[in-house]
Amino acid sequence: EKILYCDFNNDSTRIVMLVQDKNKRHVLQVRLMSTVKKVETQIVLDAKAKVNFMWERCLQCSADGRWCVLSCGWGVPTFYVFDLQRKIQRQLTSKFLSGTEAPCFINGQAQHVFVGDRSGKAEIWDIIKEQPIKTIQVGKHGSAV
Repeated sequence: EKILYCDFNNDSTRIVMLVQDKNKRHVLQVRLMSTVKKVETQIVLDAKAKVNFMWERCLQCSADGRWCVLSCGWGVPTFYVFDLQRKIQRQLTSKFLSGTEAPCFINGQAQHVFVGDRSGKAEIWDIIKEQPIKTIQVGKHGSAV
């Protein structure tokens, strides 16, 4: 396995990793830090998922550790929200953003996600309703959010 991205839950008892397995699939894994070699939860990303790899932060856990958000990068206006307890992935696609980068849960809470793009645009999404609730122009073209 190749580790692509990782994040920790709020109390650092679990690590969430996006890995590429030996079959070249992208897999989200949750592991306890006390037994890090053992996978606690595993979710295979939809085979159609396109994730452009970048240096920016593209994976984040909610403060309670139940949710995780993964942006897909340059030119891909899609991001994924994972319910780690129920092992569910949701694909959300923006009609406003040209790509998705630097996702984060607002105040660490799981209801709203902020995601931006390289053109200086950003959106706030309600992940329960699966729709954007606010669009923002925060910078100029070429400035990553």
